[in-house]
Amino acid sequence: QDHEEKILELGRRAFGATGLETSFSVSLEALVDAETVIEKMAVNPRKILGIPVPEIKPGAKADLTLFNPETEWEVSEKSLHSKSVNSPYIGKKLKGKPVGVIRGKKSFFA
Repeated sequence: QDHEEKILELGRRAFGATGLETSFSVSLEALVDAETVIEKMAVNPRKILGIPVPEIKPGAKADLTLFNPETEWEVSEKSLHSKSVNSPYIGKKLKGKPVGVIRGKKSFFA
């Protein structure tokens, strides 16, 4: 959806909102501890789908998301990296934020 369709008044705007970038922080707020959030969002879905859980060991291909559960941040159009910046959390302060991803030989840091 283009930006103009998302900023119309409620009831006229296009459906949909970005959620991936805030899901860790919102889940951390609701579920209290990082271990439970990681289990529910990363470990259990892999088990259900039969996808091996990556291991951190010498020679293994890197597949990690780095996060700081203590980082406080405010959700804004500038803080979101998605093409869609429609979020019910715009203007809200959240705690816990992914700070980087390492996949294979590529890395991305916020």
